Amino acid sequence: MINRVVVEAPATVSNVGPGFDILGFSTEVISDVVEINIEKGERKITIENIGERALTPLEPTKNTAGIAAIEFLNFSDANFNVRIKIEKKIGIGTGLGSSAASAVATVFGLNLLLQTNLPYLDLIKIAMKGERASAGEEHADNIAPALLGGFTLIKNYNPIEIIKIENKLDLFLLILLPAIEIDTKQARNLLRENVPLKTLVKQSGNLASLIYAITRGEKKLFLSSFKDLIIEPQRKKLIPYYDEIREQALTSGGKAFGISGAGPALIVWTENKETAEKTGRELVDFLKEKNLNSIYFVTGISTEGARLAK
Repeated sequence: MINRVVVEAPATVSNVGPGFDILGFSTEVISDVVEINIEKGERKITIENIGERALTPLEPTKNTAGIAAIEFLNFSDANFNVRIKIEKKIGIGTGLGSSAASAVATVFGLNLLLQTNLPYLDLIKIAMKGERASAGEEHADNIAPALLGGFTLIKNYNPIEIIKIENKLDLFLLILLPAIEIDTKQARNLLRENVPLKTLVKQSGNLASLIYAITRGEKKLFLSSFKDLIIEPQRKKLIPYYDEIREQALTSGGKAFGISGAGPALIVWTENKETAEKTGRELVDFLKEKNLNSIYFVTGISTEGARLAK
């Protein structure tokens, strides 16, 4: 049995358009890297953070990777001394699935090390326990794509049911990241419980046609369906200059616009890489004039989820 593995899990976009809590996809831009060492003996978990984003708590019961490791050992009834070293490359509180990536990399790595061969649904359920530390609730719309790659749809949470969506889209994605942090729990507490029936009908139509467009590669339909009528209007107040950024993005060549996760990461769909790069530069300059720093990434939709680090 091997006793060391290094795993990476990608940044993800969740709450994709009208797909709140159920639709997500993996990106190519950045990944968390987790090194796991195990020794047979007393069950113990230690966490070490490295890198410029090493801000997560080291207490295992408060760390997403630590909680995932505890749950994994409980699930598999295994006693090991587990040492986890996290290179946090995905910023915390960015809306790019930082907590999910660390939890997923941990369960993926432990599954390899302990040779438990757990199916992906069990790994997702275990990793979701770690996600709870960040979001306050167990959600899989970052967890599933971080593990499986590509687009994933959460059909049901109890019991958990995941559908991997075949992606035939040929689009580029600009991710704009303003230099602010948004607490996921705070962003969730803003949301109203009740939705007008007419709004729900429109949102359901957008979601259905969005998924259809992904599977058929119909770009125009995808872009016209990428509209969130329920969550975005409530959460945009957390992001400074949101409406102005949206207008600038669409003027610069973007075809659809929205929030990744709880934000503040913003996503702009474009038809080619050159337009995405141009739009990114213009949005960074636009926010700089507002005295707000930002960075941007240009990516496609990754087919890869958690994997051994290269």
